[in-house]
Amino acid sequence: MLIADAVRRGNNNFDLLRLVAAAMVIVGHSYALVPVKGEIDPIQALVGFAYSGSLAVKFFFFLSGILVTNSLLQKQDIIEFVTMRTARVVPAIAVCSAILALIIGPIFTTDTKYFSNPDVFRFIWGNSIINIQYTLPGVFQNLAFKEVNASLWTIPYEVCAYIVLAGFFLIGALKNKHVAAAICVFFIVYSLLPQGGDFFIFLQQ
Repeated sequence: MLIADAVRRGNNNFDLLRLVAAAMVIVGHSYALVPVKGEIDPIQALVGFAYSGSLAVKFFFFLSGILVTNSLLQKQDIIEFVTMRTARVVPAIAVCSAILALIIGPIFTTDTKYFSNPDVFRFIWGNSIINIQYTLPGVFQNLAFKEVNASLWTIPYEVCAYIVLAGFFLIGALKNKHVAAAICVFFIVYSLLPQGGDFFIFLQQ
């Protein structure tokens, strides 16, 4: 079966899996945001080296990789690929950051000179160019987690994956099974090294 066949709606349960993964993220983060002594994430209790949220995020990365790779294979045009990826990421993160900084921030800030603080506009601009900014002046400063949108950490990894995929396309890795196999072996081996995979990092901790 080709990737194009696998990702076609009706040939998979991606929508259901997305909902399950999203629920896992909520459950996993709830233990960190509202900690209760003696309570632990069920997945973390079961396996000991990960928690439900981290596994769900890995699934989202995996699914995104499949869909984006299929898009590039179908288009076979690197310029169109870069244009589409840019159009997908930049406007959304720019608008999201603007809403957070210009609407949500002023509601919750304790900074009386909020709009005079350059960090407000640095937040919008930085995120728009994927130089991720997490905090706004005086917003959530009394909370354990001060990030106004901590999930933005995933964006640089997503963009990096786009760049790597574009590089694979340019060297012919997506057309040559030998090159593709060699790259897969490299990443599999790397993921098993202490510095390369969460599995062994968590085990060492």
